[in-house]
Amino acid sequence: MKRQSPSQAHIARLKFLRGLSIILLLIGLCLSSLYNDYRLLKLNQEKNTLLLANIIAEVNNQTVTSLTNFSDFISQTPSLLDKRRFSRLVAKQLPYIYSISMATAYTEEELVPLLSPRFMLKQIRIRDNGDIELIPYRPQSVNVITNFIYPLTPETKPLIGLDILSLKLLDPLFNRESNDDFVRLLEAPTALRQTVTRPFDLFGGGSAISINQAIGERPFNDKVYPQHITTLIIELDEFRNFLANFIGNDALRIKLQTEDNEAIWFGKRLAPRWYEIAIQEQQTYQLLGRDIILQSEFSFGLKQINWQLMLVL
Repeated sequence: MKRQSPSQAHIARLKFLRGLSIILLLIGLCLSSLYNDYRLLKLNQEKNTLLLANIIAEVNNQTVTSLTNFSDFISQTPSLLDKRRFSRLVAKQLPYIYSISMATAYTEEELVPLLSPRFMLKQIRIRDNGDIELIPYRPQSVNVITNFIYPLTPETKPLIGLDILSLKLLDPLFNRESNDDFVRLLEAPTALRQTVTRPFDLFGGGSAISINQAIGERPFNDKVYPQHITTLIIELDEFRNFLANFIGNDALRIKLQTEDNEAIWFGKRLAPRWYEIAIQEQQTYQLLGRDIILQSEFSFGLKQINWQLMLVL
């Protein structure tokens, strides 16, 4: 066998080392490109996190202001037509709300003459299977009755005549000492917890929270009740959709605590393919005085790689 000369062996070794260096350089450039693609996606996620903080702050401000304005408007005893016009403006400004409504306090003597087949007193009952139904209700000595709601839909119209005084959900609004003022929305954020409910099931399906304001005072038997209560209801799936559309990321989930301190999520998690991984970002915000967790995700894998740059390399 013919042996290579030392110079030929040296040249072959140099060629091998040069080839290996080129391969290592290409691998380094590819890894650098992958990291850059990941970094850009991560920066976009951080930008969305900041954007969500601004959106939540704006939601808080606009919701409180809108309900306060509606409450002031109701205190002027407007006509039904004017209430509908005002509510239409509020709904246009706040696309995430489910309904805007008011309820009024009546004694039994005041309420009985108002009842008719078109205005029946009701209360909510939860069936054993969890379904919600409205059942007839007899006037009590004091009643706080829903007598206006917008928009009127097949899901909201049956709530006309609902006695909200019977709802455990609103106990913080009613169970106050006679010498206390009712909580007003523009007080400190901790006070909002007494007017903003935990998530609850809607009569027409879905889950929501409500923010409520007491207007005026109605003394009765050494206890003070609100003359009116105004309410904005936020349907949580729709609110999630509102936020997701705003940041252009449908892989957004929101989490709130129920009255039993159980976590309830809205939105779906990503289902990455075998060649992808899910990158997750989670932040806690204050929605109308209550904690809300927003979790955003993006997938990183073969689809996100800059293949044009790879081909150039």
